[in-house]
Amino acid sequence: MMNKHRERLIIHGSIVMLAGLIIGLLSSVGILGESFEGWGAAHIPVFITGVWILVMAALFPMLLLPKREASALKWSLLAAGYGAIVASSIEAFTEVRAIQPSGPPTNWIGFIANLFVLGGSALAIVLTLMGCRAALKERRPA
Repeated sequence: MMNKHRERLIIHGSIVMLAGLIIGLLSSVGILGESFEGWGAAHIPVFITGVWILVMAALFPMLLLPKREASALKWSLLAAGYGAIVASSIEAFTEVRAIQPSGPPTNWIGFIANLFVLGGSALAIVLTLMGCRAALKERRPA
């Protein structure tokens, strides 16, 4: 089961990184118009989230998590990754930080995507710490 989670994290982490690179490429070439700074800044969190997902795929076998928590860790990382793509793209396109639930529908979508990033990241960090702690306890000599 762990290998299945790991493989999916590798695939999706690569997709998130690729999205970050594409956003960066489009902004550097100027295809996305005048909002260069917004798109240039948008690709960094997306790319870094993709790197984080790949790092977690490498660390996954070292964590000692029950099946349910391992699945929650995988899904929380994916929520953070794809939420980052949506939130950063909307924020760059509209040139508005979607950090509060107000304004036009695109701002609401960006806000909800940011909630996925925040919630997924927080849950992933907590589950990672739980898995590390359990692994350390198991390996500790009696």
